[in-house]
Order: sequence, then C-alpha cells, then structure tokens
Amino acid sequence: MTKFSRSFDVAALSAWDAAHPDNAVRELFTMWALPGAANAGNGRLRIGLRDKYLNFYVKGQSVAKLSIVAGEPTIDVHQAYVDGKARDRSPSRTKNIQSYRIFRGADLSSSDTIALLTGWISTAETYASAEKRFVDDLVGANAGVIDLEMALPANKQPGEDPVAPRMDLVVVQAHKASRPAIAFWEAKCANNPELRAKNGSPKVIGQLKKYSDWVSVGDRLSEVAVAYRNTADVFLRICRHFKDEDCTAPCGDIWRSLANAEAPSIVSKPGIVIGTYWSEGHREEVASGRMQQCADSFQRNGHRATLENEGVAVHEVGPFDETAVLPLLPLQQVPN
Repeated sequence: MTKFSRSFDVAALSAWDAAHPDNAVRELFTMWALPGAANAGNGRLRIGLRDKYLNFYVKGQSVAKLSIVAGEPTIDVHQAYVDGKARDRSPSRTKNIQSYRIFRGADLSSSDTIALLTGWISTAETYASAEKRFVDDLVGANAGVIDLEMALPANKQPGEDPVAPRMDLVVVQAHKASRPAIAFWEAKCANNPELRAKNGSPKVIGQLKKYSDWVSVGDRLSEVAVAYRNTADVFLRICRHFKDEDCTAPCGDIWRSLANAEAPSIVSKPGIVIGTYWSEGHREEVASGRMQQCADSFQRNGHRATLENEGVAVHEVGPFDETAVLPLLPLQQVPN
C-alpha cells in the first residue's frame, strides 16, 4: 500500500537559488499568491505540495511541476503550454498529447526561460474550468488552505475501488482551546449534476464515502497528520526564502501552529462547498443567470436537504460574498 506523504528538499532549492540569483524558479515563487490572499497584480499562482515535488496552479489549473533532481531544480511543463496552444472548444478540435517539456539546471537560469513563464501561465489558464476557478477563489478567501487536489493513493483492498477521488481542498481549522484540525472539502458549482439525484443518493455522496473509507484503512490517519505537518514546515521555509523572512501573512501563523502540533486532529466527514456563480474570467460568466437558476433549484427541489439528511455539511458561496470563508467543520473525528 503506497504511503501518503508530503516532502520537498527546500535546502537544496535554497542553495541552488542563492547560487543563481536570476532564475525561472524564483520568478515562479514571485507570482505565488499565498492562501488567504486573492489573485492580484503579479500574484497569480497557488502551490500544492506532493511527495518530493511542488505543483503550481493558475485558477486551479496545473501549470508546472517543480522537483529536485541531483541537487538541481527541474520544471516539467505540458507541451501544449510551451507551444502556446490555448484550449480549443471547437467541434473539430484535436486532443492534446500528454507530453511534457523538461527544463533543468542551466535552462532555469536562462533569461529566455524566464521570458516564457507568462506565456505558459496564460495558456494554462484557458484550460481552467468553472469549478477550478471556484477552488482558486476559495484558496484566496481562506488562509487555512494547506492543499488542493489532494490525490489519494490506492489502498488496494479486496473488493474495493483501487483509489478514492481527489479532495478539492484541505483546510487547517483552528478551534479555540484545541489542537489544529485537518478538514476536507469537495467543491462543486451549482450546475454540477453530481449534486442531484431523482432517486437515491447523489453521486457526490459516494465520492465522500470513498474518502471516509480510504482514511479508515491502516495508518492513513497518522500518515495524513504527518504529511500536513510536513507541508506546513515546507511552506514556512519556502515563504521565508522567497517571500518574507518572518512569514507575517495570516497563513504563516496557521502553518506555524500546524508544524508545531504534536498530533493534529483529522475531521472524519468532508464538507461540500457549492459555488452559485461563474468565477471571474470564465467564458460563461455572462450567463450568470443560469448558474443562479441552478442554485435556486438546488434549494427549491430539496437537493440540499438530501445532502444534509446524509449528514453532510453543505456551504454555499455567492459572488464577492463573505461566505467564501469556509465554516469550521464539526470535530466529530475518527480517533487517531
């Protein structure tokens, strides 16, 4: 069974960056918008830590993978982004081949590579769906977001699905007079059919159950706790090197609290957060009325009640709304 873990060689990256003052890696981190901060100016990217590498995202869409190979940084970028091949929505479109361009070492300290970054990012953004953009809005409103697109490695138990779906958001909750808690959210737009069912449970209930089943196997609880403590430590060290030596942003306090926690709690039941608007920049934002109609029918036709009757916390978010700040999920946790 593959272990769930989070790690990155920050020391090697910092040493390489110090020896190469002008480089594409530093430029990527310059564009890092911290959790709790909306995209503004040059701050366009979010970061997700994986096992031994970082993913950079624009509007929830993966842009580039950063890893350390033989002590030097390596960036993998989809060939479509390198070629500037924006998303094609025409009926005659051809599917992109899953091919990646690799930049490493000296390539990354080249001014030519640095000049390519904005093109990669702008092209990647054309592939960002409404729900991915909604997730980015949530990261901007919640300093406690510690991960996005959390991929769950397979448990490989007989008779079970080989892998649970990705969880859209992982959030550090700070409950008064208690240790930090790790909570999980599935993000959907109001027009997503997985939120509705004429008979029986909506598909999203099955998705959440797969997570609950996954985390109940073996040492998954302790793996998740350790992984996100490591994530907090990595983010602090990266922030100190590339952004702010004291990491004074609100997310910095959350990272310090989690990194120093002996055993963070793990909330057993994920919540569902529902966007009732088209996020800024989406091609269908002009049709915002259609999304509102979907949100109204979600309430009127009892779909929200169906989810809540299944014991799921449901939170709806409108445009430019304070409700983008996620509530605390109840600490009815799996023992760990």
